[in-house]
Amino acid sequence: MKKIKIIISLISIFLITGCTANYNITINSDLSISDNSFGNVGNSIYKDPSLSLEERTTNVIRENIETVNKLGYNYAVLNEGQTIQFSNNFKSLDDYKEKNKYVYQQWFKQLDIKEEEKVLIISATDFYPYNEQDPDKIIIDNLNINIKTPFKVLESNADSINKNDYIYTWKINSKTKDKSIFLKIDTSYNMKKEKNKKILFLIGGLVCILGAIVLYFIYHYKNVNKI
Repeated sequence: MKKIKIIISLISIFLITGCTANYNITINSDLSISDNSFGNVGNSIYKDPSLSLEERTTNVIRENIETVNKLGYNYAVLNEGQTIQFSNNFKSLDDYKEKNKYVYQQWFKQLDIKEEEKVLIISATDFYPYNEQDPDKIIIDNLNINIKTPFKVLESNADSINKNDYIYTWKINSKTKDKSIFLKIDTSYNMKKEKNKKILFLIGGLVCILGAIVLYFIYHYKNVNKI
């Protein structure tokens, strides 16, 4: 529990109230999970004017690097110190559920994962409303939870969908009183692979048509020259 509070406090330092933060979850083709969070640096980091913002941001991370490493997180300081990214990888959804409770339980008490006959159902319920008085909560006024999956989504309650990049987004802000995440996925149908197959099929078809046209003109040219 102590480690959890430390990492939450660390992340909170970098998330300025009023900003929009992004928490990204990627379900990979082998059903492993990658997650990362991006946030703008908060006002509390502006303390030592003799150092650049990037140096100040990096120093705060280094002071807590042991905890970050123990929790398996990598970090990157971006945009000259204005943005911090934390990232991690998990072997499976069950691995994510077990090891990353301190993240998803910032907003949802319960995370359920069920898989039956290649149909995967993910649901997050029991929403925790925004409460800046809770010392264990990350203070973010606006949050986008983005789930990216290459698989065909049969059903979801996402607030918005980016069909081109297979990203499903749930939006949470300081006024959100109730929210849940529901995602029903067909893991037997990889949209990305099928799209690549269609592209290859289309390219193959165009090559065949082009080849046929070239052969026709060659044949026609030879016949004209014979005459």
